[in-house]
Amino acid sequence: MNDPDTSTKQPAISSTTEPHTQSSQQNWARRYHSILLVGRSGSGKTFFVKTAYQKATEPSVSTQHTLDISSYCLKFPHNNFKLIDTPGFDNPRMSDLEAFKKLADYLLDDTRIESGITGIVYLHRANDPTSSRALAQNLGVLCDVFLGTAAIPRLTIMAIQQPGSNKTSILRNISQADVFRDLQRRRAEIIVSSLCQAEVDSVMTSYASQAPLLLRVQNERIRNPRTPIGAQIEQRLGNSTLESMRLHTEEVVRRHAATYAKDARTLKASLDKATSELAVSMNTQKEATRQLAVSQEDSKLLQQQIQDIRNQYDSLRSRFGVQENDAKKGRKFDSTMKQKNINILELSKALEQSKQELAGLSEEKQALTQHLRRIQSMYASLQTQAQLQTDLAQKLDSLELDSKNKEARISELEEDKIHIQRQLTSSQEEVKLLRQQLETSKNDIAALNGRLKTEVANEEKTRLLEESSAQKDSEILGLVTAATLSKEVLSNKEEQDSRIQELRLFEAALQQEELKVTEVSHINKQLEQTLENKHTEISGLHKQLQQAKTDCASLVSKLQLCDTTEQAAVIRELGALNEAISTAVSSISDYLIQKYFPRISNNITALNARRLPELKALLGYVEDGPSLLVLPNGAGNPVLHFFNQAIGSFLCEHIHTNIFLPFHPAIDLAQNSVLFSIYEQLQAKEPQATVARWRANSFRNILTSHDSLVAASCVDSITQDFINGAFGRFITYFFGRGEDVWLENQHFEDLAHLIKVSWAFNYLLKTEVESCDFHPTYYTHGCRFDFGSMTWSTSLLDDSQPNKIAATVGFGLVALRTAGDGDAPKTTTVAKALVVG
Repeated sequence: MNDPDTSTKQPAISSTTEPHTQSSQQNWARRYHSILLVGRSGSGKTFFVKTAYQKATEPSVSTQHTLDISSYCLKFPHNNFKLIDTPGFDNPRMSDLEAFKKLADYLLDDTRIESGITGIVYLHRANDPTSSRALAQNLGVLCDVFLGTAAIPRLTIMAIQQPGSNKTSILRNISQADVFRDLQRRRAEIIVSSLCQAEVDSVMTSYASQAPLLLRVQNERIRNPRTPIGAQIEQRLGNSTLESMRLHTEEVVRRHAATYAKDARTLKASLDKATSELAVSMNTQKEATRQLAVSQEDSKLLQQQIQDIRNQYDSLRSRFGVQENDAKKGRKFDSTMKQKNINILELSKALEQSKQELAGLSEEKQALTQHLRRIQSMYASLQTQAQLQTDLAQKLDSLELDSKNKEARISELEEDKIHIQRQLTSSQEEVKLLRQQLETSKNDIAALNGRLKTEVANEEKTRLLEESSAQKDSEILGLVTAATLSKEVLSNKEEQDSRIQELRLFEAALQQEELKVTEVSHINKQLEQTLENKHTEISGLHKQLQQAKTDCASLVSKLQLCDTTEQAAVIRELGALNEAISTAVSSISDYLIQKYFPRISNNITALNARRLPELKALLGYVEDGPSLLVLPNGAGNPVLHFFNQAIGSFLCEHIHTNIFLPFHPAIDLAQNSVLFSIYEQLQAKEPQATVARWRANSFRNILTSHDSLVAASCVDSITQDFINGAFGRFITYFFGRGEDVWLENQHFEDLAHLIKVSWAFNYLLKTEVESCDFHPTYYTHGCRFDFGSMTWSTSLLDDSQPNKIAATVGFGLVALRTAGDGDAPKTTTVAKALVVG
């Protein structure tokens, strides 16, 4: 193959490629496989080293001892290993922060930073708690800050069992723990061990066939020597508690406002300081100008004195020119001339010194002038920054006020709706009660009418009886004697008086009944009036309810329109993302084919890979199962189709794992777990609108708490992890160790652009959409094909269609809506994922 042009190209796998010449391969084989041992204090790291010593041919060679980190080289018949024993976590004599900083100093040492690490072993005692905050915190720092995504598959978690314990139950408990389950999902290996000789040898031998890998912390330092690794460790250790995460989502605006106010005060203090320095500099400049003027006057005076001396010298020469015969006068003249010459020399020296002082003052003046200009520039910059901070604080306050007003308005509308519903219910109950009272009143009136009729009939009978009695009395009066007549008359009178008294009592009772009837009639009229008023009120409430229903229908229509608009925008962005994946994959595949198989590509298949067994393991190959290596008819997959499918699958998996799957891709595992727990609780209790607002606000607050440089760093890190991870191993396994595979700069730019598009799409889904929760769908190797959520990539597949998929090469989309009633969210497929079989 042709040598690459290093001025325009760069290696595809800078940190995972192996040497390419025969001599360099031999040197690599003689090198040590570095294995990093980490874990809690007392977890068994040193015992691991001692166990490994027992079988080494040269077991007692200690190469280095840097502070509390020791490295030991062990030579075996076929492989050489270097075990790096690190300080343990949860050590009462050393903080976790100090332990991590010592580990960073060791890995970033100039003599080791480019050597890389072959494997990482995390030792965990089986009886230690798996749900502790310290464990999640330390593993989060180790994986997110030190290892990175590419090194997680090199991580082996050894659960150290006690004598007599059940290995199966320990493995089940460890695998079910959240923190270890997530690492296992990211392809870390979990084993249970008693640290016996065979198990230690098995762990070390598993790394013998692998090349060293640069860790994330080493890649970061190589790309940017100023990367603040210590600050990242402190931030991860200090911001991982549950309480801080809850307070973070509620008080971020207040903290930003306080920060802006503090920055404004700092800028004002800096401005005052710069103003005072400017005044001092101006005074210094004035003093220097005055001294310069004095020096110039002194220089003029010295020049005048020198000129006078020269005139005197010429006069003396003319005066004493005619007296050359006089020796005595000649001697005096010589003495005088020497003295004058000495004076002239002294004056010349003084003049030269004055000139030097004048030059120094001029340089000082220039320096002061430049300093003054710098101070003026700094003053203008500080004023601009202060104005920007003020504008930003005002804008933040305005946004916060608008948000509060909108939330208050929504709360008022909801309260009005509930109040109207309660009024309607109360009015309906009152109407029902009034109707019951009216029926009771009607029944009472009917009973009273019946009693009144009965009393009237009794009165008529009494009148008839009185008439009959009077007639009988008159007949008796005509027949009896006067004495008997007197007695009978007296007796009849008493009887009449008694009857009259009874009639009067009956009349009084009848009047009372009439009063009751009148009163009941009056009450009936009042009830009818009240009922009429209630009917009027109910009619008004019905109108209000109808208006509320109309408004609600309008809002539902607007919401449906908004949902349709949101869904169309999301589907459009999903199409752009899948198009970017297809473009990047096609560009890399076409380049590799044209560069390395220009004439024989039609005869090359996936089965021609140089390191086929390792490639099968990377792709999850299973006999008689779906595979990217072979077609359904058993033939090898053509190399161009194979490259398109494999690279597309790796890209989808990497983007799904590192961007779409976390709550936020810029925070660590522990923080994502806390936010997901809160989010699931809200989905079970709150309606969709409330859940969506919480999700959007939380995501925005997390993003604004990291500046744009952090977001750009995350995008670069995700891109580099893909190149150094699955893609790098894929290239190595297909082309072999002896091939020097290069990509163009344009390919790296395409990959970086794809990660940026994925980042932006994730931001859109989690901050701009409130009608539902959109989730991109990705399906792993071996999933059963589902016509409702998947579609075959017909351009990459022949006529037969298996019932299981081999890989996902394009994202789908589902929409989740929750009602807040405790039921699971309702899931709707919006777009189908693109799969191959």
